[in-house]
Amino acid sequence: MPDDIFGDPLPPSERPARKHQLADHDQRTPDQRIDDILNYPLFYELAEILPPPSSVGCPRGYPPVTYLLIAAMMTVTGSKRSALGTLSSSQWRSLRAAVRRHAGRRAAILLPTHAPSRHQYLYV
Repeated sequence: MPDDIFGDPLPPSERPARKHQLADHDQRTPDQRIDDILNYPLFYELAEILPPPSSVGCPRGYPPVTYLLIAAMMTVTGSKRSALGTLSSSQWRSLRAAVRRHAGRRAAILLPTHAPSRHQYLYV
C-alpha cells in the first residue's frame, strides 16, 4: 500500500478495497457452468416468453429453449462452433433430462434425439 508523503501507511478505512481472488475450489468448470444453466428455473420461463416463429419460411426443428441454451453456452465456451460441439456430444442428453425436469414431458418430447447443427442455429 502506498504511504503518504511522510512515509506513514494509510489507515485501514482509507485503503482501497482489494479484489477477491478465487481459489481453485471456488472456480467452476465449463461443464459445471453449463449444468448451472440447465438447472436454473428462470431459464425455462424465459424460453416460454420468447416470441413464436413467424409463419413464413422453413419451420424451426427445435423448441426455443434449445436456441436460448446455445446463446447462453456461447458465454461459457467462447464461440458458436464450440458451443454446438459441446452440445452435440454429452450435453444434449443432459438438456433433454433438464427440460423434462423443469418444463415437463411434453416439452421434452418436442426435442429431437440429436442436437441442432450450426446452420440450423444460424437460420433461426
